[in-house]
Amino acid sequence: MRILLTTTNGGNKGRQFSISLILVILLVCSCDTSFWLTFKDGTKQQVLQTKCGHVTVDANEFRGIFYITFNLSGEYEINPDSLVISFDDDRVSVFKVTHTKDTENVILAKSSVSNCHIKVELFLHTTGKDVDMNKMTMYVLPSKYLTCENSPVLSDTLKLSMGSYRRSLFWEKVKPRPVVNPS
Repeated sequence: MRILLTTTNGGNKGRQFSISLILVILLVCSCDTSFWLTFKDGTKQQVLQTKCGHVTVDANEFRGIFYITFNLSGEYEINPDSLVISFDDDRVSVFKVTHTKDTENVILAKSSVSNCHIKVELFLHTTGKDVDMNKMTMYVLPSKYLTCENSPVLSDTLKLSMGSYRRSLFWEKVKPRPVVNPS
């Protein structure tokens, strides 16, 4: 009788492990994924050299919200009202912008920042029919959004392709967005 109980308990542990493993796999697979935006030169990030250090810029989309991240190395001034974003299709515009420092503190006014991540959260608005964001370009125009010793960091236009790459823990592939407001 004792042998049967040991075998039964061992079987339950194996079954519990299998069920737990399946649940973990389902949770990981069902997670939302982020989409990389690439710059027009095909890279996923740009490094802007300044007198104060360097700024690494990248962008992604998650659940329909677009993010531009500025990884700052050095001391800078940020003026959130000066950021200028445009698109090559005038049916798309920025509806709302939020600026956060290290994903915790919302930046509302001009301030000094150093050695941190600035995340710009962009909510977009589309009008008209058949807006295909996969074929569009987002432009981050030269401005005094970030300055180093009163010189603008964004002195050239950053061109981001809105066509995206889906990234996951194990793979990356092209994943087109659906057409907005299809006719």
